[in-house]
Amino acid sequence: MAFFKSVPIVEVNKENFVQLWPTLLLSIKNSYFVAIDLELSGLGNRKNLNARCIEDRYKAIAEAVSSRAIISLGLSCFRLSTNDDTSKNQEHCNGEECSKNNFEKSFRFLVQTFNILVLCSEDYTVEPDSLKFLVDHGFDFNRQYSLGLPYYRGDDKPGTSKELSLRELFSELVRSNRPVVLHNGLVDLVFLYHSFYCAVPANISTFIANVAEIFPEGVYDTKYITDFHARLPASYLEYIFRKRQRDNIDKMESGKPYVDLEFLEYKNLPLCVEYRDCQVFLRGKEIENKSKVCKNFASHGWCSQGQNCPDSHNIDDILDAEGKKSKKNKKRRRKRNGENKSPSLKTSTSITMDTDVHEGNDKEMKDTINTPILDTELEKPLLKTTGIHRAGFDSFMTGFTLATYLLSYMSKMSSDSILCATRVGVEDLVNKIYLTGKDMPLNIVPSNFAKVSVSHREKLSSVMGKE
Repeated sequence: MAFFKSVPIVEVNKENFVQLWPTLLLSIKNSYFVAIDLELSGLGNRKNLNARCIEDRYKAIAEAVSSRAIISLGLSCFRLSTNDDTSKNQEHCNGEECSKNNFEKSFRFLVQTFNILVLCSEDYTVEPDSLKFLVDHGFDFNRQYSLGLPYYRGDDKPGTSKELSLRELFSELVRSNRPVVLHNGLVDLVFLYHSFYCAVPANISTFIANVAEIFPEGVYDTKYITDFHARLPASYLEYIFRKRQRDNIDKMESGKPYVDLEFLEYKNLPLCVEYRDCQVFLRGKEIENKSKVCKNFASHGWCSQGQNCPDSHNIDDILDAEGKKSKKNKKRRRKRNGENKSPSLKTSTSITMDTDVHEGNDKEMKDTINTPILDTELEKPLLKTTGIHRAGFDSFMTGFTLATYLLSYMSKMSSDSILCATRVGVEDLVNKIYLTGKDMPLNIVPSNFAKVSVSHREKLSSVMGKE
């Protein structure tokens, strides 16, 4: 459904890890792609992380992974799904043409999302700023220390390879050959590699060559896609998720292809499932929004005053302000062009959506959604999407964002159960990792002059030998 009200997120910890292991494996193996997000104890020197030289950036991250730790891991598995009618239609068509018919009105996914509590077994640094940020956003460190799944950094230790562990879960992800989706993904890639695979190599060219073999179906970075292809006004995760969510509703109401989500019901796991509210409340009449938007947060998703800022950090307020500005600009353009037509009055919901750049910049932006609204919904406040940071929910937002971009930028459909960039025409989106302050991404393509590391070759051989 386009109007999903909440997202079920299963907490995985050391008490239920064995019980949920089959579910985790099945979710990964059946996925079209897997979105990942990490919460970290810190990142070290921020200046070095944004060094002009990419090799220096990598060395700064490699230094951070040896002293900082992952504290939670989010996995959101998106499985390509079809309804009963579609299944019947498959009997009368084959291959690509059949798939094209299947997705004529929607791009349907069955989604399972997990928030895995993680606890490094070795000493690590917790930075005050990271600690404050996580506490301000409701992270429970007591729960993490008491229930976090243990892991160690670097290379495998003797006698531990057969244990059910986070390292073995990552090996299952590698064996599955599923595409991986990240947001601003370089740091997460290095942390994942060093924490659950083996020790990071000394230079970035070797790291790239190794990662290209670990994830042969590719790595997608939604921040790169947002900045270099969609070219939205901002590219932080909460903003693009909400913008794409609202645009997806607009597509559905306009009769265009849209992303249709299904979620599993976890009736047998009530104690470890959290439902994160992310509903777009539609209103029966236009309500003037008088909130002043924080300009810094609107642009970057960050404000030095944090929760003490007097201006709004509400993503809906930010999008509404953009919509009003867009309307004014269109009015001015109509005046300059001598168009005196007044827009027709609308009585339905006033929610501004973003323009689908793939369909052309001249597409008229929708001002309304023609959906009947119950009186009881009119008084509900708009969703405040700040304050909901969790690795699980962030991984879902990342996966949903990619799903909407795939629908926008695909040049053809494929009936494959795994996302294959070349078969759906999104080669320009894959294996390109966003680099802050750079006008080009980091390409996850091995150089002719770079060789994979010996430790990676041995590790990959061990992982794939278990199939």
